[in-house]
Amino acid sequence: RHLAGIYEVKYLLVYPETGDLVIAGPAGPWQHSADGRRVNVQTGKPVLQLDDFVVLLRNAFGQDSRFGCSINPRQKNLAAAQAYLTETRDQAIKSSQRNKWLTGLRDAMGKQDVVVFGIDPSTRAARVLVEADYHMKLIGMGLEPGTPGVSSYLASVTDPEKSMSLLRWWFTLNYEAIETTTQRDAFHLKGPGVKVLSENELLTRQGQRLQTGKSDLPTQQFAQSFTEHFKDLTIKYPVYAELQNIFDLALITTLVRHETLGDRVDWSAAHFRDVEKYRLRRSQAPTEVQSVINHRVIAGRRIIAGVSGGVTVDVRPLVQASAIQHADYGLMKAARKDSAPGRLASDGWWWD
Repeated sequence: RHLAGIYEVKYLLVYPETGDLVIAGPAGPWQHSADGRRVNVQTGKPVLQLDDFVVLLRNAFGQDSRFGCSINPRQKNLAAAQAYLTETRDQAIKSSQRNKWLTGLRDAMGKQDVVVFGIDPSTRAARVLVEADYHMKLIGMGLEPGTPGVSSYLASVTDPEKSMSLLRWWFTLNYEAIETTTQRDAFHLKGPGVKVLSENELLTRQGQRLQTGKSDLPTQQFAQSFTEHFKDLTIKYPVYAELQNIFDLALITTLVRHETLGDRVDWSAAHFRDVEKYRLRRSQAPTEVQSVINHRVIAGRRIIAGVSGGVTVDVRPLVQASAIQHADYGLMKAARKDSAPGRLASDGWWWD
């Protein structure tokens, strides 16, 4: 269920001689954390989940292996928020009234719709995408603390003329390369795995969002700082480490298909790919969340920011033959030798 307690994917190894594919990385015993996650006893990092692997394996062997989620404001709510801001624009709001005013704005913004695509929305993997995306936006709006070096968008704004901003931040892949041996029997995942991209959107009076393809400096700074300090954020907030595990497994399962590794070890994955044979654990899929919006007063002017975005994963460009790099250095060969099935004692693979 927890893939032998692996908490970081480093290699995918191929053993035609024994008919095995091996996911390799640091592993160990796990325990339940205070928030219900299964985490490594020593590092506190979330361990891999077999259910997630199966979800992503099925996606990799589907017609379109892209997947992700989006959290979208409703047009009528954006229009209502615009109207609310117009009505209260000339009102002098005392500090004691700010919470009431902000509550009115949040009520106008209302709920945002959650859309999951490419994978079953009721699975654990889908919930990780939505949770990580929503929490990232809370940090971006200053509603949750970041880590040193990661400050919110509103903390970075210096221009009091920006009265209303609609922002987009979203997670995507951040791998430098996949490396392989000449025999293509070992694959190494290289790079941090996850990054955040950004965009500013324009908002019409009717609540329509217009994409600009550009980011202003504060919007871009938050995305870059989140990416640069992602490792620190995974320690403080394990949901981001869960997201990285999802990305790693997506890359591994797509490699299995694209490199036809199953054929090399005579493995069809028939059990995992059959929805009747391997039944995933499911729960109620999230369909809406409260809008993430916050404000700041600069030089007597109210600066308001709302945010949308999501998670977008498309690993296909990374597994193209031209994108995979050859690197027959000793570390990858040593990993393949040390991880060969049969080299470890039978009880050395498992902690459950």
